[in-house]
Amino acid sequence: NWTESKTVDITYPEGYRNEYSLDLGESWNEYLSPITVDKPVTVLARTVENGKVISSSSFTITKIDNIEPSITLDIPERILIRSDYSLPTSYEVGLSGGEAICKIGEEVVTSTKDLGLGKYTIECSLVNGVGKNTSVTKDIEIMETGLTGFAEIIYNDNTLITAEPTLTTSSNNSDDASGLYMSTATNAGNSTYYFRGEVENNYVSFAGFTWRIIRINEDGTVRLIMQDGINNNRAYVINNTHNNYIYMYYSNSTSVYPALTAWYNTNLSNYSDKIATGDYFCEQAKVKVAESNISGNAEMEVYTSYTPNFKCETDGNGYGMINSGVGLITYDEVVFAGGYPLLLNDSYYLNNNSGLHWWTMSPAGQSSLAAGTWGYHTTLGFSGFGTNYPSTIVRAVINLKPNIIVTGSGTKDNPYVVQ
Repeated sequence: NWTESKTVDITYPEGYRNEYSLDLGESWNEYLSPITVDKPVTVLARTVENGKVISSSSFTITKIDNIEPSITLDIPERILIRSDYSLPTSYEVGLSGGEAICKIGEEVVTSTKDLGLGKYTIECSLVNGVGKNTSVTKDIEIMETGLTGFAEIIYNDNTLITAEPTLTTSSNNSDDASGLYMSTATNAGNSTYYFRGEVENNYVSFAGFTWRIIRINEDGTVRLIMQDGINNNRAYVINNTHNNYIYMYYSNSTSVYPALTAWYNTNLSNYSDKIATGDYFCEQAKVKVAESNISGNAEMEVYTSYTPNFKCETDGNGYGMINSGVGLITYDEVVFAGGYPLLLNDSYYLNNNSGLHWWTMSPAGQSSLAAGTWGYHTTLGFSGFGTNYPSTIVRAVINLKPNIIVTGSGTKDNPYVVQ
């Protein structure tokens, strides 16, 4: 049976030197009395006469477990509804096995995702094969998100993933689950909820175009990116002039910026009751492709040492937030969504299978060849392009007001339809 230790009594022939080994013969000890072992082991025994072994035997001792079982219930005391925390967080048993079970009252629970609003006491217990037991108890409260309108619908249609995403590679190269995540890496520390990975329920039909939901902004507006490029996937450059870092900025674009503004005025200006305008678009120079890239007075980090965030401030060159009703996606939003520099990703929602490159509005620094802006390349992956790079489409980004009415479920065949 399983025990914490076992006593081994060895019977030898009389009249000889009797020895045993617990390390497969590396060392030998004289046997004088029964020995106690506290882990599985093979016991070697031998009888020696005049320095020679005249007989030997071995026996394997099993079913020993002296590990103290433990349970971890590392979850917040206050949890947003539909957040997915595993119950328990983790547990440890030895070789004898055992399973941790968490209960609320008499009901077994394995996650917080299906708990309704209110206060609960969670008790997790474990008994291992030796009979040792442990338990842990925690009081929690399931709370409202504070979201309303379309944002609340999106949140309620998803289970919030609470695991930290892997932001040092693309989502298809990690074990990250696809779905809705939360971040407080924002200017004011307020929550933003973003989609990551191979998401299939963030489609929106609005103003005659198909969009994908990037995230719920900190103020409850909903950020969308167009599935295709404006003007039937027409290609645009940021700037034909590209011999100075100043041309890496979206607002200095002689092609993308005016084309996107004109497209918005033609196609979306009649939807001002549904589209939020204001400080929603960031062109701050934050991330560069290589250490040698220059950026004037703006402090930029190389992507390999940069930690993505949703913050935006005015950089050393005087560029930061843009007040507008339309713009482009940023470097940070692409990485949170599942992209990563110089890696291809065919398995995240920003891949629109168009076979065309597309721009972001994030500067990439100026190399010895040209000023650069981040974009997605169909063969190179997420990368910094020269601002005059051809065959690159413009995928509009807008923000919908919180109080809009929608129908549908967000799938490709049944998208959220803005009424």
